[in-house]
Amino acid sequence: MFLRNKPVRDHSEELYIVKHAPKQLLDFKGNTGVVQTLSSYIECGNIPNLIITGPHGTGKSLLTKLLVTEYMESIGAGSKSNWINKGVLEIYGSLSRGKDVVSEKQSVKNKQKNFNCANITDFMKRATSLPKGILKIVIIYEFHQMSNEAQMALRRIMELNAHKVRFIFVTEDYGQIILALQSRCTILKLNRLQNVEIGEIVDEISKAENINVTSELKELLYLNSDGDIRVAVNLLQMLGKCESDPDTGKVNSAKYYEILGIPEIETIKEILKACRNGDGQRAHIKVKQLMESGYDISDLLDILTKVLITTPNFNGKNIFLRVLAKDTYTIQECYTETQLHNLINHLAVCT
Repeated sequence: MFLRNKPVRDHSEELYIVKHAPKQLLDFKGNTGVVQTLSSYIECGNIPNLIITGPHGTGKSLLTKLLVTEYMESIGAGSKSNWINKGVLEIYGSLSRGKDVVSEKQSVKNKQKNFNCANITDFMKRATSLPKGILKIVIIYEFHQMSNEAQMALRRIMELNAHKVRFIFVTEDYGQIILALQSRCTILKLNRLQNVEIGEIVDEISKAENINVTSELKELLYLNSDGDIRVAVNLLQMLGKCESDPDTGKVNSAKYYEILGIPEIETIKEILKACRNGDGQRAHIKVKQLMESGYDISDLLDILTKVLITTPNFNGKNIFLRVLAKDTYTIQECYTETQLHNLINHLAVCT
């Protein structure tokens, strides 16, 4: 038996989504209005009770951490470890979802999850060295997963302790939060990132990591991320590792599609253009080739819709989307190749 030496951390293998995360609130990309609102709270030194909501991958948790960090730093509350132990309590609703996290004694196991604090009530009673007038903060991530009992227990606690504690609820679905809590909070909604915003983040990371990002790679990131920056950055890290051709220095784009398991974007665009031009025969041939290559009908429907949505200035886009929405519902009941070709016929005659 022997003791191993402490391993040296290799930051080159760290996840890009962590390694290149913004360190300041104003460096946060997207949802400019929300970021400016949070910055104003820090400037005035007062944070209201908040519900931060939005789809996954929009940066809700990161934005919350940046807000609280800058709030504590603005009043000189000390190092990160100090403010976590003294001024901030973080709870994950998916792990501690019952009423016990609010007002009843918890088990030792749950204490460790919530920074050795028995519950929210215990945290509020704990003495701290924070400057006078500085608020403690309770952050509850995935708040929509907490039970109604726990939410009901918070109502009165928020009112009685409004002079010393603020609550920040982070959730994907604020409709699952009881109205009594919604009325006590300011609701900030985050939207999915636009392709331009994702492109800016990708450019910054690729420059720092010396990755050659082609226009085709960017298009793939837009197509597969659907506004989720976490997905886009993780894909960038994965696809950016593809080896370049030693002769040309360029990455073979076929490797991208092989890794992702989707047909080439240009092939899908050719099908859509053929349908727009009324050339149903050419579109049928392309679809047949994709089916013979092993692509599933549901995958083809998904990629057709995504490429159509992400292709700018495509004439007849709205008409195509309506036809896709209507026919996809029919195809999903049987998933036959005949139904897919019927969809192509409908697209070819609708313009």
